[in-house]
Amino acid sequence: MAVFARDGKRYAFSIGVEDRGSVQIYSDDMLFIQNPRELYKHWPVEVWQAVDNHQVKPGINELQASFAFGMGFPEGSGTANPKVVNYPNNGHPVAVTYTDGKATEVRDGK
Repeated sequence: MAVFARDGKRYAFSIGVEDRGSVQIYSDDMLFIQNPRELYKHWPVEVWQAVDNHQVKPGINELQASFAFGMGFPEGSGTANPKVVNYPNNGHPVAVTYTDGKATEVRDGK
């Protein structure tokens, strides 16, 4: 578990799992040790503007979309092409269709 405080409140979330003596840590998928703007400085300005505005535009990949909307939930197995990923987006659900790894359609979600 990772535990932190913000605005005087304590929060915690899982960053790994232990199952029958096997441990899998997945915090690297959620937390950054390095500033993401340095880590992904090769991303175009337009991508960072979309991320800052919590938008996904055609051509953006799933990692970039996760920066804009947070974690998404793929429909089905998540391996189809095209594939649809649903983002809760802080109470404003959005569904994004990815074809060959790039957003091709962005619409209101369920």
